Amino acid sequence: MALSWSTAGERRWEQMSRAGPSWRWGRNCQCVVTRVEGDGCRCCRYGVGVTAAASNPFHTSPVPALPPDTTPAAIRDALIDEERAEFEHAYQEAMLEAARTLDLTRVLDVLRNYHRIAWLTQRQGPAAHRRMLDKAAEILRTGRNPDAVSMETVRALIAKRCGQ
Repeated sequence: MALSWSTAGERRWEQMSRAGPSWRWGRNCQCVVTRVEGDGCRCCRYGVGVTAAASNPFHTSPVPALPPDTTPAAIRDALIDEERAEFEHAYQEAMLEAARTLDLTRVLDVLRNYHRIAWLTQRQGPAAHRRMLDKAAEILRTGRNPDAVSMETVRALIAKRCGQ
């Protein structure tokens, strides 16, 4: 007798062969069992569904689906032009490495890092993001922050706010 799992996901067994009256429904469950004398089916005897049928381990994907704003295309579209080219290059390099090594770690790292940048760009707006990049470039080039205040000024401001 062949049994199959219902596509509707119910615990209903169907008899696949036309063997006639050699089977019956279990007493307290929906399983089809062969005619046995004594305790009945295993489900009724154990009080839980027991089956020898193999479950499908690939019923759901072990890889989580990416949220819509974390796909490579969505990340690319959210970046400013200068960062878009860097992202495309880093993503292509990571994909080539993944094809060689069969390891997606670097691809996922690139997506995670550039998703943060894309999120900040969208949150602040492209103009504010460009200003931040320009200021960072100037600090790296000159070694000093033009908008910085001295430590004495910061201490005085803290003392004033604390009422000292």
